[in-house]
Amino acid sequence: MEEFKNEVIPIAKLQHWNLVKLLGCCTEGNEKMLIYEYMPNKNETRSKLIDWQKWMQIISGIAQGFLYLHQDSRLRIVHRDLKASYVLLDNDIVGVVCQSCGSGSKWKDVRATT
Repeated sequence: MEEFKNEVIPIAKLQHWNLVKLLGCCTEGNEKMLIYEYMPNKNETRSKLIDWQKWMQIISGIAQGFLYLHQDSRLRIVHRDLKASYVLLDNDIVGVVCQSCGSGSKWKDVRATT
């Protein structure tokens, strides 16, 4: 339980347009759940024809999210398991990074090492 709290607290403090917002969490017995804002377009670019301008908008959103995490956030967090499934698209097809879309810790707070 303590490990789960240690993972959730830093994620909850992160706020940026290009990060999926953590709305809450729930624990019951051994079950743990993180509740994120709804991303209507998920990562489904395959089913849509996207022009280069829109691709650049997606890539820019992803880059801004990671720049915030690695440089601009006061927490200085590094995502340790980047996959395409961790990049979602918002209503405007802008790339948004999901902090922990899978199970297990994907983040490392590097404040002490930088």
